[in-house]
Amino acid sequence: MKKTNEIMLKKTALILVSTMMMAFGISLFLESKLGSDPLSVWSDGLGNRLNIAVGNANLIHNLVLLALVLIFARRFVKWGTAINAVTLGLFMNLFGPWILQVVGSQPSMLVRVIMLLVGQTTLCFGVAINVTTKFGYTVAEGLIVQISEKFKMKYRTVKMLFDFTHTLGGVLLGGVFGIGSVIAVLTGGPLVSFFREHGAEKIVGLFKVPEID
Repeated sequence: MKKTNEIMLKKTALILVSTMMMAFGISLFLESKLGSDPLSVWSDGLGNRLNIAVGNANLIHNLVLLALVLIFARRFVKWGTAINAVTLGLFMNLFGPWILQVVGSQPSMLVRVIMLLVGQTTLCFGVAINVTTKFGYTVAEGLIVQISEKFKMKYRTVKMLFDFTHTLGGVLLGGVFGIGSVIAVLTGGPLVSFFREHGAEKIVGLFKVPEID
């Protein structure tokens, strides 16, 4: 029991770290004003329409997705799923104002490009750690995998449809869209796969946290 509790604590810590990385990456992406990842385009648009902070919009969105996952893909839900769904938006609310203080309200184009690239890299590294920890998919990944298995579709196809739908919906609601959004769609999968093999596995391995069924 003691060993199981220790593993749970370590995995919880890893999920929190990965969620913070994802939130920081998304916040950099948004503040670059060059676009954002598909889910952030949607959250940004939803926030604009509801007149609330993008982090709060992300929290609402994740809670809705969490409910859907609990209904249709419960087997993918673990403690890490709930941690990510609840804390991602909160971390975004913390990082957004801090980033603005550091780079200013009107950063140069060079700084904005760097923010975009660092944001995408950090986001994908965070996702890679989340997936490698095997403590529960994010709510979005849980739905994507469930749909791909249910309808015997390739994961890549479902992911593209998922991203396109969220991007289109976010744009229609006034979300930030730009070249960064295109970059996110094209590089997200490859970068997550790369970081899982070159970094995430080593980081998770250092904690010696085997999967808990």
